[in-house]
Amino acid sequence: MALVCKLNLYNFWLFIPYLLARYKVFVREDGRLLFTEFDLQDFTSSHYVLLHQGHVIGTARVIYQANVAQIGRIAVIKKYRNQGYGKLLMRQLISMIQETHKTQTVSLLALEPNLVSFYMKLGFKEDGIVYLEQLPFIKMSKLLHN
Repeated sequence: MALVCKLNLYNFWLFIPYLLARYKVFVREDGRLLFTEFDLQDFTSSHYVLLHQGHVIGTARVIYQANVAQIGRIAVIKKYRNQGYGKLLMRQLISMIQETHKTQTVSLLALEPNLVSFYMKLGFKEDGIVYLEQLPFIKMSKLLHN
């Protein structure tokens, strides 16, 4: 069984595998530049890993601003994709956000059409287009009911 875990001082050893997973997915697979993948927002974000049999197989980071939790850097290692781990990561992450923060909305950006469909199945709706690094991202959000 896989489990989402927030990175903190008690599990700091997971931070290197977390960074490696992000590197594999976003830099090696997607071709992002290393210095744009890891940014200053990493220092003020909450970081989460999806663990399966003790290994980091997924990542996410959350930036809390006012009443919005912005989820980003959502990734599942290639060999674990299309097996339900992405859905598990998102459901557990949203549940954790809902339980621990006074957040009314969860937002994210999706680049690929299949991801838009994936997030819509999780209850997100499209809020328009945002351009980052000249790429069109679909801004999506989900209202939380506390």
